[in-house]
Amino acid sequence: GVPVVREGKYVRCPNVYGCKPQLIGRTVHMVGRSGFEIDSLGEKMIVQLFDADYLTSPADLFQLLQRPDDELIALDRWGAKTVTNLKKELDEKRRITLGRFLAALSIPEVGKSTAQVLAKNFHTLDELRAATPEQLLAVDKIGEEVGGRIRGWFDEEKNQALIQSLLDSGVEIVEEES
Repeated sequence: GVPVVREGKYVRCPNVYGCKPQLIGRTVHMVGRSGFEIDSLGEKMIVQLFDADYLTSPADLFQLLQRPDDELIALDRWGAKTVTNLKKELDEKRRITLGRFLAALSIPEVGKSTAQVLAKNFHTLDELRAATPEQLLAVDKIGEEVGGRIRGWFDEEKNQALIQSLLDSGVEIVEEES
């Protein structure tokens, strides 16, 4: 519903919170290997959850724990064991390191390795949220463009709401094990 944006050789949809395919893709990314690593939840299941309005954003993921089992079991090819396993895994994976949490958020230019660099330099989410462009630029491997994208992402109200919703639904950022 919005014009696409050309960025160099890439064309993308800027409607990250209103475009259903983007919401699904961001949720798939969030549960993936570099994020929360929730193996029992694949793309087809995520699409079903969006189609049933059980998910309206990636932030709703851990709110599935509060949803009655029978509602989820009613989805096509979902059984009691599927729901039990999913809820167990969601509960276990709510505790996540800062690096994995940052990688899960789909911040432009922030993949697994950049997320780890940020986590090592800014030890808490609040420190990173408050980081100035100069502080970001001082981090090895963070250039002006990437630092600007990170700062811009954290300045967006909807992105702050995503983080807050995840934290409110029980996500806990834990210290990295050495």
